Amino acid sequence: MNQYQDLVDKLLSVGVATTQTLAGCSELEIAQVQSSISGPMPRAYLEFLDVMGNGAGWLFQGSDIYFPDVLNCKNTAKEVIQTSDSGYKLAPTAFVFYSHQGYQFMFFDTNNGDDPPVYRFQQSS
Repeated sequence: MNQYQDLVDKLLSVGVATTQTLAGCSELEIAQVQSSISGPMPRAYLEFLDVMGNGAGWLFQGSDIYFPDVLNCKNTAKEVIQTSDSGYKLAPTAFVFYSHQGYQFMFFDTNNGDDPPVYRFQQSS
């Protein structure tokens, strides 16, 4: 059993997802994501892709987190940073796995091992 099984069970039991809307990535899709990462893929993220990388019903509705949208999240993050005038720079080893509505994103640094911290950037209003 993977670490996402409790979450999957809860999503199904409360109707956020169904067995039809809960979809993991194929091996080829996971390979595409891996090729966009400049370092090793953390185990937890690999399991996420395997279990729900193509969708999980209403979970994360309105956000870009699922395949193939995740492949463009770093470009979106760069745009968010540019329009924020914060001066922040993403490291080349940063992998942006989530963006939301063009004002925030989440990422980890592939240089930080198999269980890297997750960082969030949000444009201030």
